[in-house]
Amino acid sequence: MRYLLLAFSATFLLSSCAFTKAVIFFKPDITDHKRIFPSDTMPANTTAAPQMARIDSLKQELPPMNMWFDAAGMHEFKDFDALIKDTKTTSLIVMRNDTILYEQYFNGYKRGQQQVVFSVTKAFVAALTAIAVDEGYMRLDQSIADFIPEFANDGRKEIKIQHLLNMTEGLDWMDYKNLWTLGLLYYSPDENQFIIDKTEQQYKPGTRFAYKSITTHILGMCVEKATKTHLADYMNEKIWQPLEMPDQGLFTLDSKKSNHNRALGGMAISARSMLYFGRMMLNNGRWNGKQIVPEDFVRSISERNIYQDKWWGYSNCFWLNGYLDRNYLDMNDYQASGLHGQFIFVSPENNMVLIRTGIADKSRMEWGATLGRLAALLGGHGNDVTNPAKYDFSNQFEGVYETNRSEKIIVVDKGLDKNKMHVFTIYKDVNNTVKMKKFLDMSTNDGRSIVQRKFARQTRLMFEEFAGEVVGAYFDNLLLIDSKYFKKTSNDLPEKYKKQSANHKAGQK
Repeated sequence: MRYLLLAFSATFLLSSCAFTKAVIFFKPDITDHKRIFPSDTMPANTTAAPQMARIDSLKQELPPMNMWFDAAGMHEFKDFDALIKDTKTTSLIVMRNDTILYEQYFNGYKRGQQQVVFSVTKAFVAALTAIAVDEGYMRLDQSIADFIPEFANDGRKEIKIQHLLNMTEGLDWMDYKNLWTLGLLYYSPDENQFIIDKTEQQYKPGTRFAYKSITTHILGMCVEKATKTHLADYMNEKIWQPLEMPDQGLFTLDSKKSNHNRALGGMAISARSMLYFGRMMLNNGRWNGKQIVPEDFVRSISERNIYQDKWWGYSNCFWLNGYLDRNYLDMNDYQASGLHGQFIFVSPENNMVLIRTGIADKSRMEWGATLGRLAALLGGHGNDVTNPAKYDFSNQFEGVYETNRSEKIIVVDKGLDKNKMHVFTIYKDVNNTVKMKKFLDMSTNDGRSIVQRKFARQTRLMFEEFAGEVVGAYFDNLLLIDSKYFKKTSNDLPEKYKKQSANHKAGQK
């Protein structure tokens, strides 16, 4: 019987459309709107006058790359052209004060050309959800079971719309741990049914954050049911045409038969269209005097303070946990990002929008931090590359830290590794006792934080500075929505840890 079931399962998988596509196409590509999926069209607004100036005559160049790419990010690139080519960048646009300072296309791509932007789609779907809420079709505190009846008979009925926007709904799924299943979902001819059948509740909604593409697709399902309008049509009516988009946009479908727009990451749009959307977000949801997206939706994105049902680093389908060059509660940049380095980076402080798109490459470039450095540099603030003495506090990270509940951590500076990265070992108390155990090894991430990344998990200590001195740190676990604050109680280490410290060893020489 066991072998019969295995044979049946294998036959089913091999005959399924999603499995076949996964084998044939293997991994997602920015041309999937051409090679795999049918699409709905959102027409360009050809009657609108150009809304942004461009400095062509000045031929403004970007700052030298060693001023905004850190040493690890530049790898072996000899010059900017080589870096752009080898990182498979297809476009780079810099807009400040409604003026396009820089706009170039690379690696065979041209202005106006569409490419799949993957999870940048999520930001558009979230904005559309905010519009649907504002128009009274749904509420942020409304159960998703009101729109998807199949969720009404199990734990999924506790999920609210707001949980989906912040990816704290608690479903048993994580993109980076479910790569094979995610691949089957990506190529499924009926993504709605796939999600209904394959998702189960794991945690109480509002208690855990985990990045998962299914949540935004469920959000799209709810918007479509609430408005009784095809998702692409609603997007075209409420966002595409009001923003006077300069180029045609495509919203891919799982199949012609099922006719579901792929809200998890299926829009194929131009870099200029991404810029227009970013400009609208920069202006608190307004476009040329008209409110397109509710202002409170936009303002809530850059709020770093922890509140119910939200992890500080992700809000309304935008990321906030990129480059830090100051205390993280003081930062307000945010970004929509997608697979292979698609970015809409918004910097309210510097009144800037930066767009980067690209093809799959092997460089593992940290584009979010890189664009953050460029925005700070062009905004006249400098960054941790141009002025490391101002932004690098790593020599002060070592010491003893405690919460107001007497939880304790000890940060030991182990010195530089072979990659010139500062390495630290964190010791943590055991159940609030004086007994300490090794907890984490972490390395410098930027001027204000150290990090440990293990596949889908990211643990980070974000240090708080006052008057040039480190006074505390926020302990941040990517999977938990709460961040603990540890006040620095001593710059010196207990005697037993001094033997491990590079600082103390150097002092003995």
